[in-house]
Amino acid sequence: MPPPARATGEDAPPHVERILRLASFVSALDRFTIPPLIVPIHASLGISLRAAAAVATAYFIAYGVGQPLWGAASDRFGRVRVMRGAVIGGALACALAAAAPTLPALLGARAVGGLLVGAVVPTAITYVGDTIPVRRRQPA
Repeated sequence: MPPPARATGEDAPPHVERILRLASFVSALDRFTIPPLIVPIHASLGISLRAAAAVATAYFIAYGVGQPLWGAASDRFGRVRVMRGAVIGGALACALAAAAPTLPALLGARAVGGLLVGAVVPTAITYVGDTIPVRRRQPA
């Protein structure tokens, strides 16, 4: 496996930065859309609010637990490969969640989605640190 890219002082292509921004936005959107959906989940599946809230809990726990795993995976397999797999897998998990007919199916799909989507932002930040020169980054 090739070593991770390091900042070379050369500008990354503009499309790379746009893709990273879009992927990070979609990750944040996915994370923040589940709490407002608890009541509609409760109504559409005919379950208690407590059971519907478990969907958000499963997502957020998986999102947080996966963080250290994604750091190691991106070091080993490459930042782009990890982000690409996480975005594709997360999209599939979200599609499965949207079609889930039962609470267990929804819980599983959202937990897998949280685990996968949790890779995007930290891996994107690390990728920026590895490849975008300091002079091009947002100041502290």
